[in-house]
Amino acid sequence: MINDITDCFDDKVNCKLYANDVKLYTELRSAADSYCFQDCLDRVYQWSLTWQLQISSHKCCVIDVSKPTPADDGYPCCLGNERLTVSENVRDLGVVVEFTLMFQRAHC
Repeated sequence: MINDITDCFDDKVNCKLYANDVKLYTELRSAADSYCFQDCLDRVYQWSLTWQLQISSHKCCVIDVSKPTPADDGYPCCLGNERLTVSENVRDLGVVVEFTLMFQRAHC
């Protein structure tokens, strides 16, 4: 049902699909990379409107696996009019991935 969502992404943004979950990831080295990623998020949002499939933005988050500098606030990502929260970890199929790239089994 959502397989055509991959058409929203260019070569720089990678996508993983599982059932109705979509995971996007890319390397952001510059503001241009950030704008490219945000453009993909905008296309995903437009795709959801076109197909009338609401995205649960409260379940969406951004995880930054870089070493931030003291003045680095990162690049804010938005889905529609909502700014995505930045998380220190994300749970994926029973595995918790932390921003330090440490993995642990999720506790039920």
